[in-house]
Amino acid sequence: MAKPSDDIGDILDNAMNRRRASVQMICLQFAGKALKEFRTRQARDEFWDNQTFTAMDSVFSDAIKGQGNDVGWFLAHGVEYGVYLERWTWTGELKTLNDGRVSSALRVIVNALQPAFFERIRRLYAG
Repeated sequence: MAKPSDDIGDILDNAMNRRRASVQMICLQFAGKALKEFRTRQARDEFWDNQTFTAMDSVFSDAIKGQGNDVGWFLAHGVEYGVYLERWTWTGELKTLNDGRVSSALRVIVNALQPAFFERIRRLYAG
């Protein structure tokens, strides 16, 4: 409980700092979920046929703490030829391979987690 002598500006700053820290924690959680989801699905060759496992093993995720209030999370790969694994059409549609699978593995996973991520953030700031 705030003491009468506490500066209201400090109280508000502290509340915002706690929320910002919570958002960063949520970003780390979703980065971890995304990476786990990718590894689980690609271990079954869902997005492409693993031949050397180099591309699969190079996928990583993390939270982003940018300037000011900018925060987020990402899922990325570290192989130069990854652009060929992460294709989508110019209309924004996912590229479907001849066997029905999609090659845009990272995008599929991020897009699938996005609604739940935004809902968690909305609830945090609504309450």
